[in-house]
Amino acid sequence: MAMDSTDRNRLDSFIPSRYRVSGKAWVAVLILVASGYLTFTGLDNTYFWDDEAEMGIVARNFLSTGQLTAWDGRNLFAPRNGKTLTRELTVNEPPLSSLVTALSFRLLGISTWAARFPFAIAGLATLFVFAMILREEFGTQSWLWVYALGSLALSVTFLLFIRQCRYYALSLLFSSLTYYAYRKCLATRHLLWFIIVGISSILLFFSNYLVGGAFLGSLTILHLVFHRKSFSIIDWGKMALSVTIFAGATVPYGVTHSIWYRPAQIMGPPEPWLARKLTVLWWNLIDIDRISALPWVTVVLLTFLLILRRERKLGRITLEWAIVGLGNVIIVALTSPQPTNVPTVADVRYLIASLPFFAGFTGVFIWLLHQWKKPLGPVMLAALLCSNVFTINMLDNRIIGGMTIIKGARWLLPAYIREVHNNYPTSIAVASNFLNKNARQDDLVYVLPSEYNWPLLFYVGEKIKLCCFLNEKSPLSKEDMRKLQAPLFIDEHYPDWVVVFGAHPEALKMVRAFSRPHLRGLQVVNFNYQLVQTLDAYWRQTQRPELFWHSFGPKTDFDRDRLGVYIFRRAKY
Repeated sequence: MAMDSTDRNRLDSFIPSRYRVSGKAWVAVLILVASGYLTFTGLDNTYFWDDEAEMGIVARNFLSTGQLTAWDGRNLFAPRNGKTLTRELTVNEPPLSSLVTALSFRLLGISTWAARFPFAIAGLATLFVFAMILREEFGTQSWLWVYALGSLALSVTFLLFIRQCRYYALSLLFSSLTYYAYRKCLATRHLLWFIIVGISSILLFFSNYLVGGAFLGSLTILHLVFHRKSFSIIDWGKMALSVTIFAGATVPYGVTHSIWYRPAQIMGPPEPWLARKLTVLWWNLIDIDRISALPWVTVVLLTFLLILRRERKLGRITLEWAIVGLGNVIIVALTSPQPTNVPTVADVRYLIASLPFFAGFTGVFIWLLHQWKKPLGPVMLAALLCSNVFTINMLDNRIIGGMTIIKGARWLLPAYIREVHNNYPTSIAVASNFLNKNARQDDLVYVLPSEYNWPLLFYVGEKIKLCCFLNEKSPLSKEDMRKLQAPLFIDEHYPDWVVVFGAHPEALKMVRAFSRPHLRGLQVVNFNYQLVQTLDAYWRQTQRPELFWHSFGPKTDFDRDRLGVYIFRRAKY
């Protein structure tokens, strides 16, 4: 028999208040469970894309050598013509992601799933930190914290980023933890929280230098604008201790590793500094809308509602989040190495630390609608999570930097759910499977574009040797590289296979170059490369987490003559 309201109230009277769980709390628990399920389901449905492969390669090498080296004894990980490597062949990148991946490999074995697993855990841990931040700001009596938590936990952009074997989830976790510890410093003045600020800032720095520096800069601006008079002299001494802990762990490392050096991605004429920075800032502001992290329509409506309802306290908190979230976007634009020689999209991966604060904006907006008409809250949350109808870029149909930006109305969360529950073969997967099946042991393989070398290295590196990805402009010494006895330089080696992803403009040129007459011993030979197979897979890395490139499953409607994967094999001479 169903329990009526009188019986329920009588039962509640026997339960101490501290043990009672509100309906809001149950909804929050369901949101967290759903987010966890959607995070782990199909975690290894797709093979690594190139940046993920870097983490896997370096982590695997660390287990076998004890160093974060790019050389595994057979193949060399050397993107951008070797410009990202030191003379000792170590990778000049933040080390924490590689170390976390290596630990997971040691405990769980080397696999795609094991590589992504610790980052998924870090992403979910971010949700618990975010929930604590919301509780500090609003308590648990308001639906606001539930809406804000749901806006982050079930955001497709958030879910896609934390499933990557990359620094994204770590940066999210430690930036959120730094912010939470900072708020506790303001509230309690306890030394422990100042120490936690220092330690979490160190972990954020070693997750990603640019993301960490930009976020800490935005947090500093927040303090100077709103809380510069909140600390006593003793409190400033505690903060000085926190800064000393951070500087002691990061400055010597930064100087010895020259972390400010980043090779240019696009060669071209020098760009005026101010014009480049303003362009990058504009791209960032546009593309946080394009990835549905912060639809600008909701920002306009939120500002209007806050003014209309004269929500001063809520407006103050929202303004503080704006300083952190949007301040982070501005500082990233000022410090990002992204060039603007060629029209492209923003490097939105560097904006990852802003996601919780943007979710906070969304939560406030939905809650204000809920206050006006209760059914509007859940409806708006569902609309924002499931579609991109509130983004101003919904109808974008540009081709930017040679890549078609996915356009039009999209069912984001339903598409994501369908993707993680289905097999998702990518161009990297089919190419890896082909080489595993058809290549002989130690065959030489040349790959275009060059960034596709690295996923193949991770998945097929024990069978093949990747070759010819360095040229005379590489900073790596030919003499030193010859000691490795690896087929690295393009003018010295001839591949057994040429794998071309897409109709690359250099493909035929390179096939002809490898076919040129040359001496082999005392004999003049010239090889003949034949197209032996076109793999039925769209060539781009559509599994990347950026929404404007992510296709939510294998792309099947493409021109097989121009956009497939092409395998050339060297004929016998």
